[in-house]
Amino acid sequence: MSSNYDLAFKDYADAAAMCGRLVNEDARDTKWLERLARIYRRFESVLERAARERSEPLDKAVEQYRNEVMARERLVERDKASAPWKQQLQESKERLQNAMASVAPASNKPIPADQPPQQ
Repeated sequence: MSSNYDLAFKDYADAAAMCGRLVNEDARDTKWLERLARIYRRFESVLERAARERSEPLDKAVEQYRNEVMARERLVERDKASAPWKQQLQESKERLQNAMASVAPASNKPIPADQPPQQ
């Protein structure tokens, strides 16, 4: 089971890196940024599930939640009238807050919401 998660982690990290490069190559093309946000969403879900199964901290999952929120904020900045992107951003922020609430009691160290994600 562990090796399946480890392989998935590597695949998600590779996909995020590739999409990140494509986003940087053409900052006007929102399709890659949207795909990147979806990759972060899937990655955070797998990381959280693995951490919970292994009774490990959710720190890596929280990092991906932050990455997703940042990507979705960039999408909303590009099209402030997009109701779906605004809704997805709100949902991403809620998932981040829920994950942070799970982390804080275990470590007794609150994680600031404005802490930048690590890339």
